[in-house]
Order: sequence, then structure tokens, then C-alpha cells
Amino acid sequence: MKKNNLLWIVILVFVAVLSIILSIMLGSVKISPADVFKSPIVLYIRLPRVIMAFITGAALSIVGLTFQSLLKNPLVDPYLIGVSSGASFGAALSFSIAESYGYFWASVAPYMAFVFGLFSAILAIAFSRKGKRISTTELVLAGVSMNMIFSSATVFLLYFFRRSSQGYSVWIFGSLSGVVWKDTVLPFLIFVLYLIFTYTQSVRLDAFSLGEDFAKIVGVETEFLKLTLFLSGVFLTATLVSKVGSIGFVGLVVPHIVRMLFGPSHKFSLLYAILVGGSFLVLVDLFSRIVAPPLEIPIGIVTSFVGVPVFLYIMKSGDER
Repeated sequence: MKKNNLLWIVILVFVAVLSIILSIMLGSVKISPADVFKSPIVLYIRLPRVIMAFITGAALSIVGLTFQSLLKNPLVDPYLIGVSSGASFGAALSFSIAESYGYFWASVAPYMAFVFGLFSAILAIAFSRKGKRISTTELVLAGVSMNMIFSSATVFLLYFFRRSSQGYSVWIFGSLSGVVWKDTVLPFLIFVLYLIFTYTQSVRLDAFSLGEDFAKIVGVETEFLKLTLFLSGVFLTATLVSKVGSIGFVGLVVPHIVRMLFGPSHKFSLLYAILVGGSFLVLVDLFSRIVAPPLEIPIGIVTSFVGVPVFLYIMKSGDER
């Protein structure tokens, strides 16, 4: 590992730890440093919430980074191509059915989210494909269409099952409110597995970024790589959505910043994306809690305010790799 890469990782780890400490101590109820390890608010409310925020930010960032490499498109994001909205509908449907037909339906929420998230993404990609090429503009438009369709379907569930508007906002805008320790286990395990697998494919992703034809020449099984990374990325996103709802633009903003600052090498950009993405969402969640206490702003609204200008900048600059 080059010395400058090691230095940046140390700096980003420090920033991540600092953001976690600040998020634990600050909120509608302030916790003094002396009481951090004794307060039940920290142990049972804030700490699992902060851990989930970091996992979610890190996971969405590496999924976005991977998807952008696979599709050779800097505008690709699990949210923008419809994965998150489809997964939100699947999870909301699962929990809504569970209210009438039992816990089994709630237990399969990640799988329902995966099915609908995958279905939404496949539709978006299919409608944007022209021959062997995927049109950037049409992929964005198709993704927006999928978002509108599945967001509307989720709102329909609100009225059909007479769920509260607060429950509806979780699936549309995302929220870390109410996260407990057991909610972090499955997302963490899938995130770690996805990271390990993606990291082992980092050299192949570097080759893929230079063009699919080049990757084939150097021996990369491109179809296998696309299929496995895409399906596992959708499943990871769907699992997160089933716990915290749809949080947009993290997978767009963080990979763009990482590539701009640290270069395209996946061996290091994956690690940078984890640290930057995790810290980013922890700080965004902190902001959503302290900006208007005791109210909480849905976290997806805050990420949209950050993400939309970046999205427009990328479109305007024509940042094609």
C-alpha cells in the first residue's frame, strides 16, 4: 500500500470515529462524555442508530461505485435506477400484509424488497437499452419513472391498509428512527460479504472500467461479473431498505467524490467509499436530528438536498468515464 493511501485511510478513519462520537453525544438530549458509557439512551437508542447509519452509508456507497463501474455511467445509483423505490414497495407490502396475516410476512421483507428492487432495476435498464448500449439520459428517465410508479404504489398501500403517514414516510424518504440492535445484524453480515466479494474482484473491475471488450481480452468473465455483482448489490440495497427505507443519492454523491479525489482504482476506492459514505450518512442523520428538535427530518430529504446539485453538476459536466 502506498504511503499516501495509508495516510488518507488513517485520516478518514479518524473522521469516521469523530463523526460517530459526535452523533452519539449530540441530539435532542445531550450526553456528556462522562455519561456516554452509562446512559441507556446511548446503549439502546443512539449507538445502534449510529451503527446502522454508518453501515447504510458505506453499503450504498460501494454499491453505487460498483454499479457505476459495471454500467460505465457516473449517474447510476441504486436510488436513481429504481432499486430503492422498488425495494421500498416490496418491504412496505410485506409489513402491510403482516399486520393482517402474521409475522411470517414481516420476516420475508428483505426478500420481497429484493424481488421488487430487482424487477424495478431490470425494467429501468431494459427501457434504456439501445442495442448493446445503455443510454445515460434514458436510464435516468427510466429510473425516475420507476421511482414514480413504485412510490405511488407505496402511497397506495398507505391508504389501502390504512397505515399512518409516519409509516409511509419511512419507506419513501428513509428514516433511522427506531432502529435497535437486532436490525443491524443482517445488513452488517450482507455488507461484509458484499465488500469481501467486491474487493476480490477489484482488479477485474479496473479492467472492466476500461471497456468490456478490453476486460474480455485480459480474461475477465464479464457476464458472470456483471450478474453476480448486480444481483448481490440489489440484495444488499433491498436489505437496507427493508430496515431504514429509501435513502437516495448516497450511492451517487460518494463514489463521484471518491473518484474525483482519489482516482479510479477499485482496490482503494472501495475502502475510501466505505469511510466517506459511512461518515457522510452519520453526519446527515445527526443533522436531521438536531436541526429542528424534537422533530426529525427524514434522512432521505437531507441526502436529496445534497445529492441533486451533485447530480446536476455531473450531467452538466458530462463526466463520462
